[in-house]
Amino acid sequence: ITLLRERVANHPEDAVSRNNLSCFLMKQGRMQEAQAELLEALKVRPLDIDARFNLAFLHAQIGQVRPALEHYKAILERFPDDMRALSEVCYLMSERQSNPVDAQPFCERAAKGAPGDRVLAMNLGLVQMRAGNIDAAESTFKALLDVAPENSGALTYLGYVALQRGEFEEAKARFEVAARAAGENPDALVGLARAHQARHEYREAAASYRRAYELTGNGIFFGALIKVHLQRYYYVI
Repeated sequence: ITLLRERVANHPEDAVSRNNLSCFLMKQGRMQEAQAELLEALKVRPLDIDARFNLAFLHAQIGQVRPALEHYKAILERFPDDMRALSEVCYLMSERQSNPVDAQPFCERAAKGAPGDRVLAMNLGLVQMRAGNIDAAESTFKALLDVAPENSGALTYLGYVALQRGEFEEAKARFEVAARAAGENPDALVGLARAHQARHEYREAAASYRRAYELTGNGIFFGALIKVHLQRYYYVI
């Protein structure tokens, strides 16, 4: 850091050194100083993609999603197929802004640009499902299974697709396959529990929630288990 500071002091127009200095500052948690260096670097070289990427990353790290998106979109204006920018916009809009509808085109472009990337394909399916495009999500998850038949995530979310459609028997079958594919997948077990609940099979639902809680210690699953016992007590004769 000392050498980079000396370099910047003697050559304030050196955008590369400012960018490198910002990386070290971010690693030390000195975000305000890092941001100042990146802004100066962009004043000298407005088209410096590395500095803009780092500034977008910095904003995202400190919870400033809107400016982070602005910088990533600025990169996409010059490089429409940049996979990193597309992936980050997809994530920030869908997860941090809870805006799957607007995120979907970016997620689609990212997945299309890397057809063998299972993570991008999974993200696309999730965004499509959250946006209400159930048929598209199902197609995405099935295409992923064509490449990776044992992908428990895709199997699990196909179960949730069926659950959203009200196809409870189909959902139950899909979750059972997903649970077996990954040994004991907590997400699949929770999906299976919900399918049992929808079918008023409260004893079976409780068993699935209990096992998911034993595997993860997640208090949400414990709360769901209590709810199922209450449903069974009050509504099942």
